[in-house]
Amino acid sequence: MKKKKEKYVAKRYIWYPNDIDNTCEVLNWLETAPKKMQIGWISIGDTGKKQAVTYRNRSMWKDIVEDSRSYFGLLILEEIRLYRSS
Repeated sequence: MKKKKEKYVAKRYIWYPNDIDNTCEVLNWLETAPKKMQIGWISIGDTGKKQAVTYRNRSMWKDIVEDSRSYFGLLILEEIRLYRSS
């Protein structure tokens, strides 16, 4: 039996860079979205401005989200280090 193709519906995500779970969800979406011209839209925080995410620019968005996750991870480690030293 042939597997039915599921119709992909473009999604809108609101990304909060300081929320680890939300960041992981956005990264998963960017990595697993099918090769469609319009994947969806992303808003950063509560700005309300939505940016189009396409197949061509999703690697750029993935880099932005990963860099942000790394930055916030470093901030958390620095807070832990400061807390332990006090």
